[in-house]
Amino acid sequence: MAVQNFDGQTLINQNFNGQNLNGSSFVITKFEGGSLVGTRLRGTNFSGAELLGVDATGANFSSTNTTTTKFAKAKLENSNFTNANFQNVQFSDGVESVEIIGGDLTGANFRGANLSGSKIEGVTIGNNTRFILANLSGAELSTVSNGNPSFQGANLTGVIAEGSDLSGANFTAFNGTATNFTDAQLKGADLSGSNFTGVSVAGISLEEVNLSDANLTDANFSGANLNKANLSNGTFIDGADADTVGANFSGISFIEGIATGGDFTNASFANADLSNADFTGAILTGADFTGANLTGTILPVSTITGTAAADLLIGTGLPDAIDGLAGNDTLRGLDGNDSLLGGNGADRLEGGNGDDSLDGGLGRDNLLGGEGNDFLFGGAAIDTLNGGEGNNILDGGDGSDIIIGSFGTLAAENEIILGSADLFTGVASVDTIRGFVFEQDAFALFEDPNGLFEILPEELSVVAGIGTASNNALIQWDNPLTAAGAQTIAIVENALVADVEATLAGV
Repeated sequence: MAVQNFDGQTLINQNFNGQNLNGSSFVITKFEGGSLVGTRLRGTNFSGAELLGVDATGANFSSTNTTTTKFAKAKLENSNFTNANFQNVQFSDGVESVEIIGGDLTGANFRGANLSGSKIEGVTIGNNTRFILANLSGAELSTVSNGNPSFQGANLTGVIAEGSDLSGANFTAFNGTATNFTDAQLKGADLSGSNFTGVSVAGISLEEVNLSDANLTDANFSGANLNKANLSNGTFIDGADADTVGANFSGISFIEGIATGGDFTNASFANADLSNADFTGAILTGADFTGANLTGTILPVSTITGTAAADLLIGTGLPDAIDGLAGNDTLRGLDGNDSLLGGNGADRLEGGNGDDSLDGGLGRDNLLGGEGNDFLFGGAAIDTLNGGEGNNILDGGDGSDIIIGSFGTLAAENEIILGSADLFTGVASVDTIRGFVFEQDAFALFEDPNGLFEILPEELSVVAGIGTASNNALIQWDNPLTAAGAQTIAIVENALVADVEATLAGV
């Protein structure tokens, strides 16, 4: 059939089924209630036309120009839009099972359209492409390129968008209608710079997804799979509503994920698997890591420095480096693998959870390791060291210290207990060791801090206390730096001589 011109006409209930209208023109045509079933429309110009209630099932719109066309209530099931230009097209109501391959959807308006089960492949979705409140359930968005479309309030249930570029997309709610991601498949999709404010993607797979620079404020990612996902520079700040919490990542899998520079203020990572994830430079103020797997996780170190006065310095749930400087300070590491330095003054250092390092510094200090495998060093003066739970190393340093081992409640919790370094200056001092449990605790006593010489086991002996201290074991040393002979250098409270001897035999 020859090319036909219907420009500006009003066509009511016209039947073009199966006809060849390739290259024809329907510019500003009003086509109402007609039929284009199986019609060939390649290269046809529908610019400015209105297709109202038209049945175009199986029609071929390949390379068609549909700029500003209105498809209100049109029936376009399984139509072919290969390489069609849909700039500023309005699909409203009744559009479903459409196949758009290689088309340009820049500026297209799919607001409220039913695109369930449709295949949109290789198309360009540029600025102002709108899928607001659209039904894309079960749709396949493969190899989609470019970004900044709006999916506000859209139904994305079961949508398949693996590897697609949806960067800059807006997935926020629209007039109270939330965007639905139930069972969506987004593996490897580019969602960088997208807006997920308040969106729930709980339980879906976001493996290898790029969410860098995305806004995920108050979003719910609980149980989602974010393995190897990129959350760099993302924003997760708690909203203004005091009753809300920050982004919910509880229970997610974020193995080997990247979150460098992200702002996770008040976010929840409770029970999440964050093993080998990288949070370098991230802001984690108020973040909750209760029960999270942090094996191999790179977390930013929070640095807290005191003053010359008596300070109360409290860490975070992350690794902290806390320096009390001068003054009688109280330092609390809380969660994370912390480093606490008391400095000058009589300080109290509490490691809390995590594998912590506590150094009392100068002054008479009180060190409590808490949970985790801790290293406690008393420093100068008379210090009290309590390892708490875990496999700890306790070194009193100089002075006659009180060294308290583990609670002895778990056979796997062992202490390595070192004595006073000032023995090597010839100054007499006696450490008191409490909580020693045979076959749980181990001595590595009196190592020379300067590497000048090594104490030999035969220079050590253990004797029973006398009088009211008869239930104690006294460790004595034949000090080569003095002429006084054997001197008591440590008191092990409530310990059998044979048990202490057996432990020292392995030193």
